[in-house]
Amino acid sequence: MKIEPYSPLSKAQDKICVSDILREERDFQPAHFTLKIESYSSLLNALNKKNERYETSIFDVGGYKWKLILYPLGNETFKDHISIYLVIDESNSFPNDNWTVCVNFKLFVLNQKTMKYLTIQDT
Repeated sequence: MKIEPYSPLSKAQDKICVSDILREERDFQPAHFTLKIESYSSLLNALNKKNERYETSIFDVGGYKWKLILYPLGNETFKDHISIYLVIDESNSFPNDNWTVCVNFKLFVLNQKTMKYLTIQDT
């Protein structure tokens, strides 16, 4: 993998620009998984308006099985917020208990009232 810094020339609207942006080359093709919630109210009703979690179906990326876990009313730490987690599925087989999977992922959440995306990225 080759990583090189990149300095932006201008600032995009409604975006915070940092002085250096990392660009990288990688061997793996990007993949995506889409979770579309047609009605937030219906999801809450299906979960009995408790703080139960919703788990997506399992999807394969990079040779591993993954799922998203969504807490529509937040988790124990952050109430009144939607909490979304990318979780490696337990059906994966690993050689021992000291395994590591490095992941570069980005979540896009569409606010249907403003029609803007919240982008969350972690590595």
